[in-house]
Amino acid sequence: MLKQVLSWTGGQPFLTQKLCQLMRDSEQPIPSNQEEQWLANLVAEKIIQDWEMQDQPEHLKTIQDRLLQSPNRPHLLTLYRQILHQEPIQIDDNPYLPELFLSGLVVKRHGKMDVHNRIYQTIFNNDWLERSLS
Repeated sequence: MLKQVLSWTGGQPFLTQKLCQLMRDSEQPIPSNQEEQWLANLVAEKIIQDWEMQDQPEHLKTIQDRLLQSPNRPHLLTLYRQILHQEPIQIDDNPYLPELFLSGLVVKRHGKMDVHNRIYQTIFNNDWLERSLS
């Protein structure tokens, strides 16, 4: 099960701990041979759906606020869009990459920038980007 948890959290410590706690506290038994689907449902129900209302303690809102309240907001969101769409970006001399990296939303993997995990990628998706850019 830990492998599936890490596939959702990308090893991000807070999310990994939160998801393990949600699993422990769940009243739904984990059906045999359906662990992956059970976990996907748990993530969808307890983390992703209405995430702004159930983000306790705040984690996802902190990432969002860091991006949306930055004076570099348009640049950060444009850069994030490129990373989300897996477009090549200049890593070495990009003045906005350190700020985006510090948000925790992205990580450097195999010499390129990537969204840190599936949960972030699901929440901070194209729809979120379009709303945030407008």
